[in-house]
Amino acid sequence: QVSMLDMRFRPDPDLLTPGRGYRFYNGDAVYKFGDGLSYNSFVHELEGVESVGVGVMYVDNAVDDISKNKAVIICADQAVKFTADDRLLESTAFSVMLRVSNPSDQMYGGERVVLAFLEPLDQDSCTQEGLPKSKLVSYARTERLLPGQDAIVKLDVRYRHLLHVNAEGNRELIVPHRHILKIEDVHVAINFVSECSDHTTSLRSKLRKS
Repeated sequence: QVSMLDMRFRPDPDLLTPGRGYRFYNGDAVYKFGDGLSYNSFVHELEGVESVGVGVMYVDNAVDDISKNKAVIICADQAVKFTADDRLLESTAFSVMLRVSNPSDQMYGGERVVLAFLEPLDQDSCTQEGLPKSKLVSYARTERLLPGQDAIVKLDVRYRHLLHVNAEGNRELIVPHRHILKIEDVHVAINFVSECSDHTTSLRSKLRKS
């Protein structure tokens, strides 16, 4: 048991504290954060990603089996300059377009609240460093969808979502850890590269050929 006077969110294996909240709790949750928002079983499909920010590119043929070859490439040398300005943190780095469908075999119509979580692939390592195992970065809500209807929602990921606060209380980019953006059963890899110049050129060439 954890003392009610212990207000720390991060887990501490030495004190046998499992962490608090969906971001840090490392036990088995009975109901995960965001479960039970609808009685319907909706279908989610990735329509695309808009790379609107500085130092951000999207490729749909990257070598990444976890995200089914879809990845957002973020150039750290440019992004870190952008995130250093508090006035620009709310700017959109990239947007995810998601198609939400209410299958025709469903009995009822309903609205869908879509949640997007940013999660590190190596959660054990991040937990040891005091980083969150999951972070809600965006959400969207559809209008009421009758059986057989669908809608496209847009989820914006802002530059502040690419930062975390480390165990020392300092704000920094979420590198070098590889992350994945999880939107229900849709996964998009978030990969950082140290410099944009050579990598950006090769990516643009690859995109022109695809």
